Amino acid sequence: MSRVNFNEIFGSESDDYFDSIIEKFQLEASYNVYQNEDDEIIIDEQWKSSESNRVTANRFFKFDPNFLDLIKDQSKRIEVLNKVLDIYVQVENYEDASQIRDLIQSL
Repeated sequence: MSRVNFNEIFGSESDDYFDSIIEKFQLEASYNVYQNEDDEIIIDEQWKSSESNRVTANRFFKFDPNFLDLIKDQSKRIEVLNKVLDIYVQVENYEDASQIRDLIQSL
């Protein structure tokens, strides 16, 4: 399996290229959400084809509520936010948890 870092190859146009791969191969997203050793919330966006297990794509990014549009499938945004909320509650970060709760309610 080959790995490609689109940002290194395509620079500022890497998102467009990534999106074209998703569209061309009709990839479906799933999301893993976790907290790293620096206490940052990380979104692991995993794209897979229902047609073939040979075509996959991943993208990792730090969670920022101001950039929810990175989550392409709007119906998955609440799912991701609920996972973020669960993490904040587990680590007793109630201030951020209340902001996420309010954001969920506004969607």
